[in-house]
Amino acid sequence: MKIKLSLRLTVALCCILIQSLVAQAPTTWIAKGPGGGSGTKVAISPHDPNVIFVCSDMGGVYRSIDGGASWELIPFQQLTSFTNSSIAFTADPNILYAIKNAEDSFTPVMSMDGGSTWGTLPNGDPANGSTLFLRADPNSTQRLLVGNSHSLFLTEDGGESFTEVFNDPLGSLHLGGAFWDGNSIYVGSRYGLLVSCNGSNCFEQVPVQGLPSGYGILSFAGARTGDTMRLFITARETSQIWAGIGGGSYGPASEFFCIEKSQGGQFQSPGGIVFNGYPFFVAAAVNDANTVYLAGADAIPHPVIYKSTDGGVSWDEDNTFKTEDNGNIMTGYMGDGGQFNWGWAGTALGFTVNPFDSDVAIISDNGFLHLTTDGGANWHAIYAKSEELNPAGEPTPPYKAYSSNGLEITSIWQIFFLTPEKHWLAMTDLISASSTDGGEKWTMQRLFGTNTTYRFVKHPVTGILYAAVSSVHDMYQSTTLKDEVLDEGSGAIWMSNDEGLSWQLLHDFGMPVIWLAADPTNPENLYASVINSVDGGIFKTENLSLAENSTWEKLPDHPRMEGHPYNVIVLDDGSIVCTFSARRTNDGMFTAGSGVYFSNDGGQSWQDRSAPEMIYYSKDIIVDPHDPSQNTWYACVWDGWGNIQTEGLSGLYKSTDRGLTWNRVSDLFRVESATIHPAKPNVMYVTCEQHGLWLTENLNDAEPIFTQLVEYPFHHPMRVFFDPHEEGAIWITNFGNGVRKGYEVTSALPDSPKFTVTALPAMPNPSSNMTYLEIPVEVLNTSDLEISLFDPLQNRVLSKSIDRTPFAISKQEAGAAGMYFYRISRKGAPLFAGRIVFQ
Repeated sequence: MKIKLSLRLTVALCCILIQSLVAQAPTTWIAKGPGGGSGTKVAISPHDPNVIFVCSDMGGVYRSIDGGASWELIPFQQLTSFTNSSIAFTADPNILYAIKNAEDSFTPVMSMDGGSTWGTLPNGDPANGSTLFLRADPNSTQRLLVGNSHSLFLTEDGGESFTEVFNDPLGSLHLGGAFWDGNSIYVGSRYGLLVSCNGSNCFEQVPVQGLPSGYGILSFAGARTGDTMRLFITARETSQIWAGIGGGSYGPASEFFCIEKSQGGQFQSPGGIVFNGYPFFVAAAVNDANTVYLAGADAIPHPVIYKSTDGGVSWDEDNTFKTEDNGNIMTGYMGDGGQFNWGWAGTALGFTVNPFDSDVAIISDNGFLHLTTDGGANWHAIYAKSEELNPAGEPTPPYKAYSSNGLEITSIWQIFFLTPEKHWLAMTDLISASSTDGGEKWTMQRLFGTNTTYRFVKHPVTGILYAAVSSVHDMYQSTTLKDEVLDEGSGAIWMSNDEGLSWQLLHDFGMPVIWLAADPTNPENLYASVINSVDGGIFKTENLSLAENSTWEKLPDHPRMEGHPYNVIVLDDGSIVCTFSARRTNDGMFTAGSGVYFSNDGGQSWQDRSAPEMIYYSKDIIVDPHDPSQNTWYACVWDGWGNIQTEGLSGLYKSTDRGLTWNRVSDLFRVESATIHPAKPNVMYVTCEQHGLWLTENLNDAEPIFTQLVEYPFHHPMRVFFDPHEEGAIWITNFGNGVRKGYEVTSALPDSPKFTVTALPAMPNPSSNMTYLEIPVEVLNTSDLEISLFDPLQNRVLSKSIDRTPFAISKQEAGAAGMYFYRISRKGAPLFAGRIVFQ
């Protein structure tokens, strides 16, 4: 398709795009760090090894078109993942299949444009929202296996119709992999080897001589070279395999088997091979029956990879992935010598080989991804920028700063602006990170000897920095509400007198701490939210200046409080408002201890200020900064997964009388938090699980209108923060997507260079595949440079940061042949605009 427009229309459209910049909300949100996180499933394109997809258990699906040097997040409206999500390539580079997580339903979907947009299969979902497995024939676009814990379905017409080819009435079906060999299909399952029969209308269990009785297949791959076909498996006792099992369950011993057909047609293996460790995954290119890899963990655990080049007869004597002294691995911030050694990576959570090139493979683990392009001789990290990686065989520098390459899979609860240059991140698993350049680069800070930092507070009088920490992560998410999880946790408050250069223990509660609040009426008072179903609640010290000798007491409970405090805010008059969040019994039922509580006597007594909708699952409470009386509050309410007690209650609630009466101003689903614009009383940003970021510009109307900001790509933003040191800058922390930054478009931007909005040299233009924009060096050296690409109808088709010149844009990114308009901006201010054409 070719589009022809007149020069007058072209100029007009460019002007429209530039004029549209007067919109106040950011339209581009750049990933700012700190990099890394658990990517459970990885897929490499058999058509272009530079095209890689990563599915995260936190919901994000990431795509790279430059071999992992940079990443973009697929907008959640198109595709959201879960632990068992995967991307399946086919014979056509544009036709892909995946499992999508939408509204807690897991369904197979397909893409016709290389993964940019996704839609349901023609005949829907044979597994009715419970899909756990998906495998596609790499030599076809029509053949696909879809399964759940009970059934395995096959389509040979691209999803027009499905046939149930295997059934497990016990609901324990595990699919370890599939190999398509012409018309024959081989599947490794908990029940052993399944082979297609009767023209693929059914699958039958086929015995394998040499496979011990009572063993099932954990991971499975197949390959053919000429007349030689081999099936590779890892196997363990069936009692140690269950539907949806992942690489984290590496502990029980697994054995490797190579299966071949005898002349009599029997499947047989010469016997299993036991390794010094716990191999989980087996992987091979479908066109190389000699090269096979095993990935898992050793006893420490550290990630391990073994390789064979003779079909599994003999193996490398030691780990091909040489973690000791970073032997053959170019590291990011994780590696020997750094703050996070290889034990932090743990085990392989995913391992994949390019379907048609056995030299290209990727391992993912508990936080990091590494790629080899030479058969495992050398590896390099792909969660950090390539120019910032550390040489193989050398120690990882412990306090080096890194910037984002777009692969952001960790959870961040808060960004704290200590000074214009010094920022801190409160993080899950990685604990914390600090920046000395305004958030451009981050130094990982493995502090406090725990798992998660939830909150930083700077004392308004002394300037001392305090941190609330916990051994339990994902607090008050739907999976972290039961006593058996939270009551086992520990936590403390730490303090720093030197802006975080050093830290000292202020008080060890032996229970998780999630929130801190200073008292504006008394510098000796500090409040803490401490979690335990029996001993938890709001704690207070009245002698904070004694530091580690300060004394703490638990304030009396309201009869409804059940030990799960969350936010606590001390108002200007010394009164206190707090929220308690959800608590579930072991059978999944919610107890009625959640809600909003108020005290006007220093916490010695509490008044229940909860609306009926808040008693099961409340989250953040926000005091309107534009109300001098502090009478206006907003409360955020969630919904439990599939729980009738909380169904229909979630939303945003408003009170103008300190919680005596409430009005639900929005029924948005699972409202996590909200932030009112510091300079615009009518503007509020709202964060929601599954539904992303929302905005209202008429907050104080009787019925404010909330609009989803579709440009925000992640499904679960946590909190919105306005940078007090940089005009127009907005930061958003995410539950599984690091931190992102956007800029409101304002008439005056600090330190903005003066550039004329003109076109840049683009070569070739028109282009059949890739065009390159020459970015002026003086512009490239400024921060936060970004490009957006629009079609002639002004639909945004691409948005990403610019970090090099020349800067490449591909036809695949645009989506189709035709004319497109680009806009390059810094902090929302237009610098260049022009057009490019793909033929």
